[in-house]
Amino acid sequence: MKIAVLYHSDADGFGSAYAAWSLTGGSIVIKRWDVDQKAWLDFSSPGSWVGGSRLTLGFQSQSLLCAYTGTSGLCVMVYNNTDKVWEARGTAGFATPASARLLLAADNTYTYLAFNSGDPAIWRYGTIGGWAELDLSLLADPALLNPSLEALALNSGAPFIAVAHDTGVNRVVSTYRFATTWQATGFMTGLVAGPVAPTVGLVAQGSAIYAPLRLADNTVRLAVYDQGVWADLTPTGFAGGNLDPVLVYHRQAAHLLQAAPAGAVLGRRYQDEAWYYAGANGATGIAAADSLQAVSLNDRLFVLSAKDGALSVSIYE
Repeated sequence: MKIAVLYHSDADGFGSAYAAWSLTGGSIVIKRWDVDQKAWLDFSSPGSWVGGSRLTLGFQSQSLLCAYTGTSGLCVMVYNNTDKVWEARGTAGFATPASARLLLAADNTYTYLAFNSGDPAIWRYGTIGGWAELDLSLLADPALLNPSLEALALNSGAPFIAVAHDTGVNRVVSTYRFATTWQATGFMTGLVAGPVAPTVGLVAQGSAIYAPLRLADNTVRLAVYDQGVWADLTPTGFAGGNLDPVLVYHRQAAHLLQAAPAGAVLGRRYQDEAWYYAGANGATGIAAADSLQAVSLNDRLFVLSAKDGALSVSIYE
């Protein structure tokens, strides 16, 4: 089961949280947290799902976006708040992604869609001109083979990506930011070298980019890119787990979550340049094929985990 979660705060300070996941039968379920009723309420589904790709959500100009592999191929849908229906976000020559990585981000001007289909691809949608593919030719370094997009975030409105490469001996991850042209921003020396590339996420917070990682031996690391330099923020004593770690901001602090080897979701909180233990949710048996996500809304941190095709939600307050 693939899970996607999203929190969005509007200009008036009101927030909305959404959770989406796929069902075995091939459909997508979306629910919205209702602050007044304190419950997850059904939301309209954007369409039917085909397995093999990661479901992802986004927001743009108060509209919910959903990207997924549907029965007609790779789909980007936007929810029309006036007519209460899903509509296709333009048309483009998308190939169906060959890998499980599907990434979506948006600001007030553009929608960005990134995926792997043989080679990495990033498409950008604007109201004038529609979809256009961004040039990723800088990744064609003869010393770096088989590039694949691993993560995407927007930093000050510009794309920031993590790309895994094969050096011929090891898989390594590099990062790039887009400022008129793509610029290499490196990565922490020695952090990601190994026969298997780590799984990495990118989370923008102010001017910084945070990167939660899970290495080949399942150990968890956290890196931060700020003012042109990568630094290591990994908390000590953070044991490895089966799932990719999740970083979420809650109550003005960074919370790093992971599924421990025994299956419980563990949390660490980073505040005032120190790490604090934030407890465990008591779940057991979360396997590598399952999924973990989290979203902060008001004073609550919702942790969503899938286990054996069933979805569970725990709340951290």
